[in-house]
Amino acid sequence: LLFIHCVFLIFEPSIMKPSRIRYGYACILALSRCKSVLSLSRSASVAAKESPPSPSANALLNAKKFPRTWVPVASTFELDPDRPTPVSFLGQRFACYRDNSGAWVALDDACPHRLAPLSEGRIDRSADTLQCSYHGWSFDSGGTCVGIPQMTPEKEERARASRRACATSYPVLVEKNVLWIWPWEEDVLSAAGDPLAHPEGIMAGLPDDPSTYTRDLPYGWDTLLENLLDPSHVPFAHHGMQGKRTDAVPINMTRPVHRGSDGERGFSFSMDDRTMGMMRKTQAEFRAPFLINYDGTFQTETARPFRLATLCIPTRPGWSRGIILTGGNPDDDQKPTKKNKKNK
Repeated sequence: LLFIHCVFLIFEPSIMKPSRIRYGYACILALSRCKSVLSLSRSASVAAKESPPSPSANALLNAKKFPRTWVPVASTFELDPDRPTPVSFLGQRFACYRDNSGAWVALDDACPHRLAPLSEGRIDRSADTLQCSYHGWSFDSGGTCVGIPQMTPEKEERARASRRACATSYPVLVEKNVLWIWPWEEDVLSAAGDPLAHPEGIMAGLPDDPSTYTRDLPYGWDTLLENLLDPSHVPFAHHGMQGKRTDAVPINMTRPVHRGSDGERGFSFSMDDRTMGMMRKTQAEFRAPFLINYDGTFQTETARPFRLATLCIPTRPGWSRGIILTGGNPDDDQKPTKKNKKNK
């Protein structure tokens, strides 16, 4: 009808004036644009209904071959309990904080409203919620939307009942001062019978209360693993910190013993090397997919122990995170007040 009206305005002889003609063409142009906008709006609406609320929610769908284990994401020393902290694993982002009960919480780091990072939001202690900093939507520790300030009470109640208004929440555990997340679609109970899929099994034998040091590194997870399993670089790459250049000697290393068939669960080996002028005998172990553990003894009169463990986490393409855990060494007896250090 609008189109017919526009044509009538242009071609009706009794009103064919330049101003009317221009007005008619303007109406036709507006109509065509309106149809385009409506078409785009419908497409966007359909896409919104069919798409997950977060672009990072699909990040793990292509990680079909990655072992289904609990995933270490951060030292609890580096997490501010009163502010959400962003962490990543295989390109998926999470916002972590501690609720009023003292339990750690991990939500998808994207508000389901407009995908703003929830890690940039604020903790409302009076309501025990995480509030998005963009439009003020609020979520409880389970990800349920509990507040939409722009809506009337009736409409808000209906909107909050929608699953699409909720943020995805993930199971979390704390083991040896490290926060672990279960990010997979598979049920968390699927890992119950596998010790190496659970934080207790992965961290077995490590100190109960280790100090931590975290670094986010601009290279891949495979490179990080290879570097930490290569003791020959220590005298040169860590000269003056963990060794000296003059420490370089031939390293006596045994053939790795595989865990599982073809070593898919890791491997172990022993070695003799020298660091800081002292010979050292060490048992090294890779507990796939995250932990590298060194447990050794310096060949001195006091048989000084050496222990070092590192959790290696693929955070996103081209980046990885190393969480170094120390404890049980003589130098660790005098622990600093703030036990965690973090470099980015």
